[in-house]
Amino acid sequence: LADLNALVIATYNQNALTVWDVFSEKEIELENIIKTMAKPAIKEIILGFTPKNDLSYETREIQGTDTLFIRFQKKSIFDTHQLMLPLLSHA
Repeated sequence: LADLNALVIATYNQNALTVWDVFSEKEIELENIIKTMAKPAIKEIILGFTPKNDLSYETREIQGTDTLFIRFQKKSIFDTHQLMLPLLSHA
């Protein structure tokens, strides 16, 4: 997105916009990116990453065959936060 000086990796699928990741030298409000990219027919925005401010987003459990191995002592950040690894990071 030249107007926002950002590289956005996204796909359109019927009524959904999937934003896989956003790359920029400075922080940009995710809402501005979505407003710029969403076509009138878009009914659902799917994020391939955990946004910094997730208050205006609904979370869903992702079903898949991926396994994440975590080495930790007593507590993990996943115990207290709903997080996901960026979908583009999957090999």
